[in-house]
Amino acid sequence: MKSPHLDDLIPESIAKHREWASVYLNTFVQAFNTNPVKKEGLPNDPSDLLNSRNGGASSPSRRRTTTGSRRSCSASARRRASSCSATSSATNGLSVRKGHTLLANLVAAGEVPLALTVYGFSAEQIKQKGAPLDWFIIPPLIARPTAAGVARNAPHPHAAVLFL
Repeated sequence: MKSPHLDDLIPESIAKHREWASVYLNTFVQAFNTNPVKKEGLPNDPSDLLNSRNGGASSPSRRRTTTGSRRSCSASARRRASSCSATSSATNGLSVRKGHTLLANLVAAGEVPLALTVYGFSAEQIKQKGAPLDWFIIPPLIARPTAAGVARNAPHPHAAVLFL
């Protein structure tokens, strides 16, 4: 497909075959409740999550930190994540929750002091509404593209192109 609007996208979001393009990126950030967790105690590196003094578990409430849902691209990445998660669970009381937006709301409500996989836009919206939530990034920033394209045999291809 050819469109002058594709020029508005970052070049990496357009597949070389131009059959689809990523129309937005969901970034995953780390969010914390600003009441029990202070910026000085935040982890700077994934290995800090294994340290019992970091990861939000050192907050006065000793509530569980959460990692959100775990999805990996490779078996070795899943094994490393499982190993890290198991070690962190034993050390810091980490728990896995499903639902990135739910997770952000649990942080804002004070049910979870620190979350590792919250949508960036969700964290910022909740923060702007005045909730005791702030967010940061443990490098590298992870983003998931959401793509759109036109089906080869679309019943109304011109309408599909206009929509895209």
